[in-house]
Amino acid sequence: RRVKAYERIGVPLHKIGYFAFTRKAAEEARKRIDVSEKEVPYFQTIHAFCYHLLGLNEEDIMQPYHYEDLGKKLNIRVSFNDKYNEEETHFLTCNNPYFQMIQKSINKDITIREEFDLNEHDKKQVEDFDTLNHIYQNLQVYKQKNNLFDFNDIVKAVLNSDKIPVFRAIFIDEAQDLSPLQWQLYDKLKYHCEQM
Repeated sequence: RRVKAYERIGVPLHKIGYFAFTRKAAEEARKRIDVSEKEVPYFQTIHAFCYHLLGLNEEDIMQPYHYEDLGKKLNIRVSFNDKYNEEETHFLTCNNPYFQMIQKSINKDITIREEFDLNEHDKKQVEDFDTLNHIYQNLQVYKQKNNLFDFNDIVKAVLNSDKIPVFRAIFIDEAQDLSPLQWQLYDKLKYHCEQM
């Protein structure tokens, strides 16, 4: 409804950003205003926005087989649940507690040491910081060596870029669920938008 109000006062649809947590939610928002995907290029998930803004391809993104490959090299078991198929969120969730803890720290925008020291993890699964740090360091080297990004890396890359377009209005669906890292992106988007 609010998008239509902006359209009625002459705001071009391509100057409106609507960022949702799932592809399905972004698609539903687009259907409600009855326009094609091309007419509203910024009706998408936050990660899709960052991915497209950076001009990345699927080959640039860490895939389950990359984590499994790294896991084999480090002698740790890694398997994935592809949430994209179930919830259309375009996220991959790893069942390995070390990788989960690493991603948690990045989402919270804290160091892995700080995340470990919160003691919110199962100590039977993540026994010591040295192992966690070893896996983290190897993950960074693996991504750098293979020119790969994970979803948090692409948000960080946009935060450090000057590629964000100027919007007339931005809507963030379920903003209360943003991670601290995503809130940083929100703060940057505010400077590229007349109305949020």
